[in-house]
Amino acid sequence: MLFYSSEKYPQEDEYSKYIAEHGGKTNAFTSAESTNFHFDVNWDALPEALDRFAQFFISPLISKDGVSREAKAVDSEHGKNLNSDAWKALQLWKHTANQEHPFRLLEFYRTHYCSQLMRVAIVGRHSLEELEALATAAFSAVPCRGLEPTLFPAGATSTEGLLIKMVPEKEGHTIELQWRVEPELAHYKSAPSQYLSHLLGDEGEGSLFAVLRSQGWATGLCAGEAGTSFSAASFFMIHISLTDEGQRHALEVTSLVFRYLELLRREGGVSRELWEDARALAAMRFDYAEKIPPCSYASLMAGGMQVYGQEDLLMALHHVPQVFDPELLQRVLDSLRPEGARVLWMSSDFKAEPSACVEREPWYATPHSREPLPASWLDAWRGGILADPLTATLGSSEFALCARGLAAGAHAGESEEPSSAVVEALGADELTSSARPTAPSSGVNAVVDADKFSPDAGAAALLEDGALGQLLQSRLRLPVKNEYIPTDFSLIEEASPRPTRVLRQAQLTLWHRAAPDFRVPKLALYAHLILPAAYASPAAAASTQLACRVLADALTEAAYPAELAGLSYGARATTRGVLLSFWGYAGTLGRLVERVTGALFDPSTRAAEPARVAVVRERLARDYANAQYEQPYQRALYLLSLALEARRWHLDDYAAALPGISAERLVKFWREDLFSVARVEALAHGNGPEARVVSLPRGLAAIHTTLGPNEANGNAAALVAFQIGPDDARRNALADLVAHVGQREAFHALRTREQLGYIVNLAAYWVLAVKHVLVLVQSSSRQADHLHARILAFMPTLARRFTEMSKAEFAQQVEELAKAKLEKPKRLRDAAAIDWAEIDDGIHRFDRAEEEAAELRKLSKAAVVEFIQENLVNPTSRRQFAVLVKGHGLEEPEAGETDAQAKELANHPDLKQHEPIQSLEVTDLYAFKRSQNLYPSFL
Repeated sequence: MLFYSSEKYPQEDEYSKYIAEHGGKTNAFTSAESTNFHFDVNWDALPEALDRFAQFFISPLISKDGVSREAKAVDSEHGKNLNSDAWKALQLWKHTANQEHPFRLLEFYRTHYCSQLMRVAIVGRHSLEELEALATAAFSAVPCRGLEPTLFPAGATSTEGLLIKMVPEKEGHTIELQWRVEPELAHYKSAPSQYLSHLLGDEGEGSLFAVLRSQGWATGLCAGEAGTSFSAASFFMIHISLTDEGQRHALEVTSLVFRYLELLRREGGVSRELWEDARALAAMRFDYAEKIPPCSYASLMAGGMQVYGQEDLLMALHHVPQVFDPELLQRVLDSLRPEGARVLWMSSDFKAEPSACVEREPWYATPHSREPLPASWLDAWRGGILADPLTATLGSSEFALCARGLAAGAHAGESEEPSSAVVEALGADELTSSARPTAPSSGVNAVVDADKFSPDAGAAALLEDGALGQLLQSRLRLPVKNEYIPTDFSLIEEASPRPTRVLRQAQLTLWHRAAPDFRVPKLALYAHLILPAAYASPAAAASTQLACRVLADALTEAAYPAELAGLSYGARATTRGVLLSFWGYAGTLGRLVERVTGALFDPSTRAAEPARVAVVRERLARDYANAQYEQPYQRALYLLSLALEARRWHLDDYAAALPGISAERLVKFWREDLFSVARVEALAHGNGPEARVVSLPRGLAAIHTTLGPNEANGNAAALVAFQIGPDDARRNALADLVAHVGQREAFHALRTREQLGYIVNLAAYWVLAVKHVLVLVQSSSRQADHLHARILAFMPTLARRFTEMSKAEFAQQVEELAKAKLEKPKRLRDAAAIDWAEIDDGIHRFDRAEEEAAELRKLSKAAVVEFIQENLVNPTSRRQFAVLVKGHGLEEPEAGETDAQAKELANHPDLKQHEPIQSLEVTDLYAFKRSQNLYPSFL
């Protein structure tokens, strides 16, 4: 509500309008104990923007009508999240917490906006004296209420010894263990949770994850301070993504966790050498950190000032520990005991158990159950620490050997597994939706198949013949010296104004650009392997995606230390082949490149192992299946790309082909077919396979309607794409200017005024190298047909907005967008990505920003209005493809409402001179593409 208006600026939306008109953006977020408001704006507009911003906290106006509309917007946002496992898990955490914890007081706490509790950070090109004067002028009138920060009781936020089982929306299994530990914020100089995260989250050879992975039980592990931590207490979590086999061995998995914790306690886990290694990596990231956007930096600084000392602020914000405190580290490590654990276990297997998880969380209706941790689990966990069928099998001498090897900076022994490495392929193998929850979550139900999930049966298997002890004896180790830590940080001095082609051969083209301006010793490499066989059929596409996943799996243990040392790589299947990307310190990046490319061209390393291929294939199949749980607007975007990209198979086609790809078939494809015809573009360009886009005829209004694949999701979405044409500086300038102004207009009209839904967007959008203007709305209350009609009715409003715009305002809007285009990248990685996009698309317009800014400044208001009328308004000349994703359970528009909308469009003053809209219902996207013309190849 604070964004709406204030006594000094009573016009509704005055603040947001001012920011948008001066090249900026604004946002806010609420965390557990603070709220953060932030904006950015052109430097010369900062004084006026600050004055409007400060009035939020001095004299806001909160009207009944505004409250009602914002309540609907909040409810719409809530509706968007109802099917999110991450949000469900977070709310379930709150629901099952100790009821004495004052979650209800957080709303009260957020009302305490006063100067004592406020921290302000301003980043700008003004001098420090000028910035200080601006801050004083704007914020000196903020009320001083004499309040102190609310401190939440440390002991009231956790229910220890609890097993929570939860049924997720998506397919898959995860288990998370969480403990209450000493507050990280109070000990930020020593950072105990960060140190334990360094040890427990290790994915290198001999790590906890490496052992779980070698058993085929886990596909991912993360450890560290949970996002549900508070200033008075932190929560340390270990989150494990399980395979189907891991789900059947959940007790063994969790017992291995406690076994590794005991290894840390007994054999040098609290070590100055390990701490110094972790600190050195953090210090290196701090010393060579790239710039971040000013808005993000100001937001980060303001939040940091709430919790860190002034002299420690920068180091603490970059998570650089400063003090080795072995007693504190040991205390936190000792907190991670069986009896103090809280377990959240999630599995889709339990959707089929009607008698399980009978409880329902009141806000998200999440099926779950809760019970004290079973005695059999606690006995197994404690047995793994104290008793000794296991310890006797292991023997303390092996642990001592591990510790001595660590002190010498060497491996304690040879692993039975070949060395490998982490960092999953960048991207989602052509998936357009997130395949996994964005926040750790887990769970299952109370009554399950005893043969599969009995804790007692699991404990028997765990202890049988000392098998677990033997496994640990041969494989578990503490982290070792990192070979990827760079020592050469020298900087080149000679700059290249644009990429230069340095090598051009039949099968290889190499571009290079020196960029010393960013003053970081880092390098970005891209190599697109153009492989016609990679996307020749759905089976070939699925095989290529599986091969990229198998490659990442094979490199897990070897690449994890590279990631810790600031290096990363990606291997992603595309419609043209395989895209490799590398990023990091120039001094050691070559080692990672050699490791990855060596594994890529030697698939026998892992692909010959049917067990590993089966695990990776299971995860890929799950990702395909989980696409049905994406948001309707994500589904609409995916279907749009499927409709307009001539060379694109459907996700369902991949899923159908995947079960038939055995390890043997994958190896054959990888060795004999995939690289049979190959060319490499390394920051490069050549005559590759065609990348073509469907050319929509003028006057076409094609509509593809589909029911959302997730029956539990009641949201609907409508997406309308207006095709503008191939890449052209003037066309791009026109479309971008319309989107620049239209985004705010659409938001105000369709969300704020009509209350259609929380997600509203209008943007310039690329489908390969063809420009579109896209309008998207998602709603939890109105069906897709209604949203579609309202989008079409809005378009003339956009034309009138420009018609009524004064010359001064038009010039201002043009200049703001031109400045935004000409703004230089802040990071080397961003600059490299811009150059790579030009090379990979085969267009090579390295001066794109300058060309389009120049075209913008030539535009007249009349030219923009004509562009809108021709491409967005006039039904006889615009080229439109709409995707309507219908929501389950939403009412269809009534006949009278539909007739009224049709009459509104027919009688609209901007439309009535044109012929009625002619729609084409598209049911078969492949048949539609075959029936249309294609733009020429852009490569």
